[in-house]
Amino acid sequence: MGFVSITAGAHVVEPWAAIIAGLVGGWIFDAVCALFLKLRIDDPLAAAPMHGFCGAWGVFFTGLLASRSYVCEAYGRDCSPGSYIPRGLLYDGDGRLLASQVIGIISIFAWVFGLMLILFSILKAVKLLRISAEEEQAGLDVSKHGGSACEWTGCGQGRGVVWDLGSLLGTGVWRWVSWLCRVSQSAQSAFARRCVGCLSCVAWATCLGCAISVRAIDLVP
Repeated sequence: MGFVSITAGAHVVEPWAAIIAGLVGGWIFDAVCALFLKLRIDDPLAAAPMHGFCGAWGVFFTGLLASRSYVCEAYGRDCSPGSYIPRGLLYDGDGRLLASQVIGIISIFAWVFGLMLILFSILKAVKLLRISAEEEQAGLDVSKHGGSACEWTGCGQGRGVVWDLGSLLGTGVWRWVSWLCRVSQSAQSAFARRCVGCLSCVAWATCLGCAISVRAIDLVP
C-alpha cells in the first residue's frame, strides 16, 4: 500500500512526507477492503483498494506536500526569487497544484469508468461477464485449465500456496524495481520518476473504474 501511495509524488515530497503517505495509504486500503466486502464487490486480489484508492490518495497527497525545491529539481523549473513554482497546499501553496491533481483524478476516473461500462455491458449482454456459480466455487484453475495452480500441502508442510504466491510476488517486484533503477540511471531520474507517476495514475484509474463499473452493472436488473 505504501509503495502505491508514494509512487505519484516520490520525486517531489520529503522522506518524512512519504512515510505519512504510506501510513494513511494502509488505512485507506483496509477501509476500502472492508467496504467492498460489505457491498459484496468481487475483488479477490484487492486490486481496486490497492491501485485505485491508494493510488488516488497518492495523487491527492502530492497536491498537499509537494516541495518547491524538489519540484524545481525534478522538472528543471526556474527557481529564482519571484518565479512561480507550483507546490503543495501545506507548503504555502495557492491550491493550484492540489486543484490540478483533483481534476486529474476525476478526469481519468470518468474516462476509464465510461469505457469500461460500455465494455462490461457488452460482455454482460453476451453472457461473458461472469462465470457460473459452480465454476466459481471450483476455481478457474480447475474448471478452465484442468488443474490447480498451486499444490497445497497445509500450513508449514512443503511450499504451499502462500509460499508460492509470496515467491512469485517477491520475484516480480524485484524485477520491476531493478528495471526502474536501470531506467533511472539511463534516462535521468527525474524523467523516470515522472513516467512512474503517470503509470501509477493509469493503474489506479483502470482498477477503480473496472471495479465500480462492474458493480454498477450488477445493480441493474
